[in-house]
Amino acid sequence: MFAKGSSNADYHLLRADEEQTLCGRIVAPIIIDQPIKSSHLHLTTTRPANCRLCEGCAALGANVVAAGQQL
Repeated sequence: MFAKGSSNADYHLLRADEEQTLCGRIVAPIIIDQPIKSSHLHLTTTRPANCRLCEGCAALGANVVAAGQQL
């Protein structure tokens, strides 16, 4: 799962509980697999196309993988 909002072109990685992103943002507990206009982050089952990974999630995700932990 990933998290996406419409406010920018970033998508986020989720913590294991899927309630927050790795960078600490709260995620609405609904899955929406199509583009929408929303100020809140929501869950999506596929990596959003034409979007980049949030820099905070990328940095924290690399640290977790390097340590052998689960995201």
